[in-house]
Amino acid sequence: MLKTEELVYKGAVVSLELAKYAHNNQKAMTFSDEEGIPYFVATLCVEDKLEDDEVAIKDYSENSGVLEWLIKNELVHPPHNQTFSGYAVIPICRLTQGVIELFEEQYSK
Repeated sequence: MLKTEELVYKGAVVSLELAKYAHNNQKAMTFSDEEGIPYFVATLCVEDKLEDDEVAIKDYSENSGVLEWLIKNELVHPPHNQTFSGYAVIPICRLTQGVIELFEEQYSK
């Protein structure tokens, strides 16, 4: 079963929140702490066309290590493509089936 609450990231207990970027409707994965305060955003809005089950992962700067953490927690599959944002290489990953179902449930209402 997919765990989306009480995940531990860099010592903080966080929960997954799903969103979409207004610019191009790409999927976004944000995480909030136990008090509901935004803790970090794991994804980026990129100019590239992404498939409906894909996300661009911000795995640099303050988010260094987030890709490995997302894979370990079965939220995304390992990267199968990449793009660039400035000088940074941005991994493109497919969402796991459990996360896809959460998005469908949240956005089908």
